Amino acid sequence: MKLNRLNAPVLFAAMILLLAAFPAHAEMMLYDGIGLAAQVKFHGEGLYADGKTVWAGQYRITFQDAPYNAYCVDADQTSGSSEVTVAGLDVLRNGDLVGFLYETYADSVQTGADAGALAVAIWEVLYETDDTFDAGEGYFHITNNSSVRNAANLLLETLPDAYDPNMKLAVLCSDRHQDMLIATAGEIPEPATLCLFMAGGVLASIRRSGV
Repeated sequence: MKLNRLNAPVLFAAMILLLAAFPAHAEMMLYDGIGLAAQVKFHGEGLYADGKTVWAGQYRITFQDAPYNAYCVDADQTSGSSEVTVAGLDVLRNGDLVGFLYETYADSVQTGADAGALAVAIWEVLYETDDTFDAGEGYFHITNNSSVRNAANLLLETLPDAYDPNMKLAVLCSDRHQDMLIATAGEIPEPATLCLFMAGGVLASIRRSGV
């Protein structure tokens, strides 16, 4: 038996509430190892990586069946495969500057030192507690690799006052492992968008069935 047409808005609203009641489905990010990178000694008091010698550079991951050279934007976790949700740069401190560094320099990375310098520059704008960006001093800094440190500072000298990223940059957020920054080949639907797509499908189905 068909429902009365007057009940269609009620049914649609009920479906929206039902969809919202379920948490967004997280997707798997597979950690495939280190790409181009350099070792640096990381300093940032209170962070997991503080005082540790770590790889700075590309992390090879697979997400949505596609391979990526990602950059770590979370030095308070270890690397590894995990479920992730997708977010924009606005979840990062100085996310616009992170976007500038990635968009300006990621495509020109050719060596481990290049990748290390970009990673260190990204960490600097993420974690430095003031607006004086220097990879060799301050709250965040690195030691034991002066060539990477100096190269990172050259990148940091080009930072604009503000930046509006052009690429489709996504942060893969994990509760268990490091969050990763990637440039996507296309749009990755975020949880809210997925809900709207599903709700749109419900509405279309209602219209087709003549409810």
